[in-house]
Amino acid sequence: RGGAWVVLDASINASVMEMYATKGTARGGVLEANGAASVKYRTRDLIKTMHRLDSTLQDLDEKLQIETEEEGKQVVGKHIAAREQELLPVYEQISVQFCELHDTPGRMKAVGVIEKEVEWETARSFFYWRLRRKLAEFDLRRQLIQAGDVGRGVKALTPIAASKLIH
Repeated sequence: RGGAWVVLDASINASVMEMYATKGTARGGVLEANGAASVKYRTRDLIKTMHRLDSTLQDLDEKLQIETEEEGKQVVGKHIAAREQELLPVYEQISVQFCELHDTPGRMKAVGVIEKEVEWETARSFFYWRLRRKLAEFDLRRQLIQAGDVGRGVKALTPIAASKLIH
């Protein structure tokens, strides 16, 4: 627990906004993993998953289908409910772990939320050179925009279009 909480929107000032994350330790998400798991994986969804994955529950489900007497169905139903209660804490932990994996830097990179994962030990050097490059890029972009101003009837170059020309 701990760390910094920020809300960023890359669509604001898109021509200069870049996102990076520390490899391994950074997390990015709207909710904490526990909150996301309780919203995304409700108890009924966990029980469905249990029945799909647990061989004991699958066997009990088969017995319930085969059973013809009401008393027998109640007994099997109690066994199913007991097994579900036994497995529920484990499946809840798994759902939290799954939500934690969703907010890792690797996943953020895969969906395009961040540009790159940066090692903490080399972050200072990385950001120094990244800033130098961006400042040079901004200067070149300004020069491209000025050079594009040739008079009337010519569409002016936008900062984003100039950046695309540079890349």
